[in-house]
Amino acid sequence: MPIINGEDQAATLDKIQHVDGVLLPGGGGDYFDKGKFVLDKVMEINDAGQFYPLWGTCQGYEYLTAYTADLGMAAL
Repeated sequence: MPIINGEDQAATLDKIQHVDGVLLPGGGGDYFDKGKFVLDKVMEINDAGQFYPLWGTCQGYEYLTAYTADLGMAAL
């Protein structure tokens, strides 16, 4: 189920609640802000005691690194 960059946060939350994990893909695309929103929600779910995986491949991994290092887009 794709998370669309331009969709509202309520639609993204609904999707997160109906799948078992999220993949941040590689390749082109500017989804930095949407990815950060997803990471924040996934961390809330995990902090509440429910295992919920988030995987980043290529650019997605770079975004996860920037989010968790608190460097933002300047690091990329």
